[in-house]
Amino acid sequence: MKHGLLAAAISVVVLTVGWLGNRGDVAERADDVHYHAAFLVVTDDGVADFSAPAFMHLKPCTEDAHAELTPEEEQRERIHLHDGNGTVAHVHREGVRWSELFTTLQYVFPGPPYLYRDGAAVAESTFTPVQIDDRVLIVATTNDPTPELVAEWTAQVPTIEDIRAAESVSEGCGS
Repeated sequence: MKHGLLAAAISVVVLTVGWLGNRGDVAERADDVHYHAAFLVVTDDGVADFSAPAFMHLKPCTEDAHAELTPEEEQRERIHLHDGNGTVAHVHREGVRWSELFTTLQYVFPGPPYLYRDGAAVAESTFTPVQIDDRVLIVATTNDPTPELVAEWTAQVPTIEDIRAAESVSEGCGS
């Protein structure tokens, strides 16, 4: 009987330690997600500039990576901008959508936004997931843009080379 209770207690301890350990693995896997995507926003006022410090994600190097985050901090961790680059988004969670970037930036479009990937309209608009090395144009203008304007603006979206250059710069803590 004593051996049975001891075996049961050991099993509970092993299962609990294993479960807690797996929870840490999930957090570490979330931290392992890190890819980049380029974007350009055009409104009636022209190309929107997101390079101001107010739009940048500033994370102190001493901050504990596994600390409990507020919902706002978690949103900011999911997708953000940094290093003064207002056209390359840094993604740190799976399944992030373009709309989440603008939630993080606290940016409200002046009209309904339409998303173009490689010059083609995307039906889900800004609710489409961000893809690795994505290059998107987001248009929120009063009038529907002509195909010529879409082509002109798409040519201004940062290139894959621009994304790679942004990856090589890290004034922050590599996030």
